[in-house]
Amino acid sequence: MSAFNRLGEINCAINNALHYDLSRDEWGFKGIYMTDAWIGSWVPLDLAARAGDDHPLGTGTEFPHVDLELGEWDAEQNCVLVDDGNDTNGTDPTLLSPTHYVSVRKAAQRILWVYANTSANKNGLVASAPAELTFDLNCYNAKSAVVPGLDVSSFSVADGSEMPAGLELSSSGLVSGTPTEEGTFSVDIIVVADGYVQVNAELEITVVNAIYNSGSDLTALTTGTAMETTFSTDYYAYGNDIPGGNRTIVDWYQQNAGDTHGVIGLPDLTAPDIPHIADPDNYDEELSHRYGYSYKVESGSATESLPAGLSFSNVMGTVIGKDGVTEVDCIDGYRLSGTPTESGTWTITITLNVPHAQGGRFVCATWAAPCEELQYTRTVTITIA
Repeated sequence: MSAFNRLGEINCAINNALHYDLSRDEWGFKGIYMTDAWIGSWVPLDLAARAGDDHPLGTGTEFPHVDLELGEWDAEQNCVLVDDGNDTNGTDPTLLSPTHYVSVRKAAQRILWVYANTSANKNGLVASAPAELTFDLNCYNAKSAVVPGLDVSSFSVADGSEMPAGLELSSSGLVSGTPTEEGTFSVDIIVVADGYVQVNAELEITVVNAIYNSGSDLTALTTGTAMETTFSTDYYAYGNDIPGGNRTIVDWYQQNAGDTHGVIGLPDLTAPDIPHIADPDNYDEELSHRYGYSYKVESGSATESLPAGLSFSNVMGTVIGKDGVTEVDCIDGYRLSGTPTESGTWTITITLNVPHAQGGRFVCATWAAPCEELQYTRTVTITIA
C-alpha cells in the first residue's frame, strides 16, 4: 500500500522511483501496489497508474473528489483517451494516450499474475490429493502417491492420523511395506509442493486379498444351476519377481534327482530343495501338497467336504522360463465349478503354496526353494439357496 506522505516533493502513490526503480528493479518485487483509502485529488489516478501504483483501494469510481483523472477506452482508435488538461472535472477525455494505455495494461498484468500465483490459492492445489492406491494383503510392494506433474518437495502424515498397519509413507511420497489388514483406509497427509505450497490432503489406501476370484457370485448360488469361478493372483503370477525379496515365482521341478525339468544346457544342479517328481505325468497329485492351490472346508459340512456337486481343479498354463530358456508348465489358477445339489452355507479356506526360486545363482536359471516359505490364504463364504 502506497502512503499519503511524500518522498521529497513527490507523493508516494505517484512516485515512479519508489514503485519501479527501487522495489521492482532493485529489490525484485513482483507484487502489486494499492493506494491508501481516500486518495483525493492530490493523487491523480492517471499518474498513479503510470508510476506503477496498480489500483485504488476500494471499488468503482466514486471517490471523494470528482476531478480525478480517469481514462476512457476508444474502441475506434484502439487506445485510451484521457483529459487534455482543458477540462477540470475529467468527464470529457479527448487526448489519445498510448502511455496511459500501456501503464494500465501493465497494472492489469501484474494484478492477474499476483492473484494467479499468490500463496493464498496455493497454486490451485487447495483441493488436490495424492493418488488412490491399492495394495495386496500380506504382500510387499511400493507405490508412489505423487500426482503426475506436481513438483512435490515432501510428504508427511498429519498429526493424529496413521498409515495402515505394515505400510509407511516416505518423505518422497513412496508408500511401501507389507500391509497386514484388509480394508479401505483414509490417511490425512501434508504435501509441500512447488517449494512452498503446503496442502492438506487425504490419501486413500485400499488393501485387498492377493487371491481374487472371477466368475459366479459365491454368495448367491442356487441348487440346480451350474456355476464356475476361478481363483488366481496377479501378485503371485508365475515369472514375477517378488519385490524386496530376491525371489522369482517359478514352477520348475525335477524329473530325476539332480535335474531341473525342462531346462537344458545348464550346469549340473545340486539343489536338495527342488522337489523330485518320480512321475512327471502325475504332476497334480505329487505337487498338490507342495505347489499350487488347495482348499479346506472350515465349516458347513460335518464331513468337511465341498457342497455336493462342486469340485476344484487346477487351471494349467505355460510360461517362458528365465531369460527365455524354455517353456514351463505351471498352475495358473484354481477353478471351482459344477452344479450344486444341496443348499447351505460353507466357509472354505483357499491356500496357495507359492512355488518360487532364490535368484542370482545363474544368469539363465533359478531353482526352487521350499514353497512353504511363501504361503498365502484366502477365506471365502459359499451360500447356496
